[in-house]
Amino acid sequence: IALTAMNPEPFIKPIQKAIEQGIKVVTFDTDAPGSLRATFVSTDNFDMGKVLARELAKVMNKKGKIGVMTRPAQLNVWTRFLGFKEELEKNYPDMKIAQVTESQGSEAKAAEAAAALIQANPDLDAIFTTSAIEGIGIATAVKESGKKIRILACDSDVALLDMIKNGEVWATGVQNTYLMGYWSMIALYTLSHNLCDPMSAW
Repeated sequence: IALTAMNPEPFIKPIQKAIEQGIKVVTFDTDAPGSLRATFVSTDNFDMGKVLARELAKVMNKKGKIGVMTRPAQLNVWTRFLGFKEELEKNYPDMKIAQVTESQGSEAKAAEAAAALIQANPDLDAIFTTSAIEGIGIATAVKESGKKIRILACDSDVALLDMIKNGEVWATGVQNTYLMGYWSMIALYTLSHNLCDPMSAW
């Protein structure tokens, strides 16, 4: 089984149960670190957050107020936020995170949360979100507010890419999700056919 554990904790016992039955399990994209899954295939999400912070700093002249939308319960996107936050704190002291909010992975809720974020912080220069669906909702709220707020997202979505083309969203950071699937399958194949045991002599 190759799976993405959107929320790590609920997946730990099911993964253990599968392993006890002799089923090979790997996680991809987002992990369940407390489980005994064989391996985890993913982007380095912490580094992704740092890279995006640096790109945003370039266009903001290293200063300004930023709103953030993320999902604390989802490990991969939360880790992106942690990398983003650390990069700003270490290297861009004049770029401040004004407020962190969440949307629970819903475009409509993201629009509502973004509208409240903008109302509470009328001098926002940018909004960073750690996933694509929120980017779409944020763009709706920014458009309705009539303000010029730069939007930076993560991941790929057709509607989001269209918004980048027409200027509603500034940019998004995209992973190579194809390779996540590819290397997950390779890992499962090698495990299932006993082709390697990388930890045997370590």
